Amino acid sequence: MRVRKHLKALLKGMTQWHDEEDKDPSPQIPPAETPWYEQPTPFDNGYLWLFGNFSKLMKAPICSRRPQYIYGVLQGAALAKVLGMQQISVIEFGVGGGAGLLALEHTAERCEDLVGIDIDVYGFDTGTGQPRPQDY
Repeated sequence: MRVRKHLKALLKGMTQWHDEEDKDPSPQIPPAETPWYEQPTPFDNGYLWLFGNFSKLMKAPICSRRPQYIYGVLQGAALAKVLGMQQISVIEFGVGGGAGLLALEHTAERCEDLVGIDIDVYGFDTGTGQPRPQDY
């Protein structure tokens, strides 16, 4: 009998907690003919903002060549904004032909507009390529 009583109390508490979440006055994205992730969202450093802007930047042909750069620069810029910084630097090691550095520059330019902080881009390379293997 005691187990049943405790389970009933637990279920009641979970139901109340779930109902309180539904009453949360956080801003919701208005329904429209465009997908929810393409709706403008205010900056809040949350995953909804990150995913929405990641999706927007993936439509840019040069940025989409390196999606890992998009997410890294967005996340870093958003964190810097939350911490009150005015400027950040992003770095690519092993530039090689420069296609990745070009994608990083385009991504940084677009992220500057989205987040509102300055982003400096740096690329480093030795110019000699990968060293020859010494062993198998």
